[in-house]
Amino acid sequence: MRRANLRRISDCVTTKEIYETNEGVIAFLSSDGISWRSGGKVGLAIKSSKLIDGELRKLPGVDTLLENPRLKELACRWSQPLVVSTIRAILTEKRAEIRKGKSFGGADVIVREIIDDLNLFTAGFLRKVINATGIIIHTNLGRSPISPDIISDVLEISAAYSNLEFDLISGKRGKRGSALRQLISIATGCESALVVNNNAAALFLILADLAGGSEVIVSRGELVQIGGGFKIPEIMGASGAIMKEVGTTNRTSIKDYDKAISSKSALMLKVHRSNFIIEGFFEEVSFSDLAELGRRRKMPVVIDLGSGVLVNPSISGLDKEPTIREAVKSGADLICFSGDKLLGGGQAGIIIGKRKLIERLNKNPIFRVVRPDKITIGILESLFMKYLKGEIQEIPIWASITVDDNTLLDRSRRFVEKLNFYEGRISIENSFAYAGGGSDPGGKIKSVVIAFHKINAQELSAVFRKCNPPVIGRIEGGLFCLDLRTVFPSQEEALSIIVKEALINYK
Repeated sequence: MRRANLRRISDCVTTKEIYETNEGVIAFLSSDGISWRSGGKVGLAIKSSKLIDGELRKLPGVDTLLENPRLKELACRWSQPLVVSTIRAILTEKRAEIRKGKSFGGADVIVREIIDDLNLFTAGFLRKVINATGIIIHTNLGRSPISPDIISDVLEISAAYSNLEFDLISGKRGKRGSALRQLISIATGCESALVVNNNAAALFLILADLAGGSEVIVSRGELVQIGGGFKIPEIMGASGAIMKEVGTTNRTSIKDYDKAISSKSALMLKVHRSNFIIEGFFEEVSFSDLAELGRRRKMPVVIDLGSGVLVNPSISGLDKEPTIREAVKSGADLICFSGDKLLGGGQAGIIIGKRKLIERLNKNPIFRVVRPDKITIGILESLFMKYLKGEIQEIPIWASITVDDNTLLDRSRRFVEKLNFYEGRISIENSFAYAGGGSDPGGKIKSVVIAFHKINAQELSAVFRKCNPPVIGRIEGGLFCLDLRTVFPSQEEALSIIVKEALINYK
């Protein structure tokens, strides 16, 4: 029998079902696809539109699926609109599969796929995790954690009305963040300060205001790329400034800057290489030397510090990371840095420097676009008060960076003792932690890790990520490891229970 004798109504079917040709011949699935047999001849059978329609009618409706107990529970937890949206998306996929000749697998299969999709989607919701990576300012894990007492203060303010732009003395409209600006000036030793929503915005505002349409002189070795793929040249271009590179990748001298200055130049920019280092045959210009050249040539000097350390290097141990006060003492006209890196606060960009220039930036319409909200202002006010009071250990990242080696070792030993059932497969090893977050590039902090042996590191990492709260460790030397340097002491008891349950279930 010829293939032409079959009614071609839809696509060929590739599922294990029985179909009928236009001559009433029964067709069966063979290893090569759907085939039919008649008079010893084999040909290709086509699934009839009636059978496809029948399969489509078997699909459960949205209302029917919402009655499923598991989906009912998820609707209560995540909202009915979210569950309905997921149901409709899955049903659309199933209809497309049926029209291609596939079976949808039944209602239980659909319910399982809906739950899987919901779990995948809601896993992306912002939630607390336990950072046991040893990377203190972990960009992927939210950078710097904020002190609980700061959060408590800000929560009280944010949950009510506040004097954000109201002068309680005069009873008139006040200036947003005016007290914060004074606190920053006192803490850093600068003339004036301004706060925006991140450091990229801070640099953009400076360049747009002071150098829009004019040249900005910058060392070729400082054209860095920051997080998320953003590049300094791109930010400069978007601001309207014209980049003028000087020096080479590994060597830039003060003469290079001096020779590059022309009537088209607006400012000189120095960018701290916060996420990489250059070693060997290398030369760069110091903050103070560049500031001196700026004064002599009557040209503003801007320093992008990146992380922004306010703690003395003798305390922090981060000798290679330039401090905010060091930059201020150099005489630079403007300095900008992040609020959520080594400063230890929330996301913000902080600009400090000469009062005349700060007030000019404050009046630029762009500032209105990038100004901070009341939560950011509240966090930074409390944070800078801690610096002024000398309460460094109450700032979480500094508590992690400066924790005593013996204290960390004792904490690790006590933690391992709670996992005695796993004896022989867990050990404490010497290792290193890292500042992270584009801070102290190449720097290491002596640490210890709890290493798990005789178990697949990738699988164990996945198991811990599924815990509640998720536990994020690191793989080192082929072993899954936990570094308690980045685990708060208040989290250790809960972490030990989570780890114990995860290991038992994994076995």
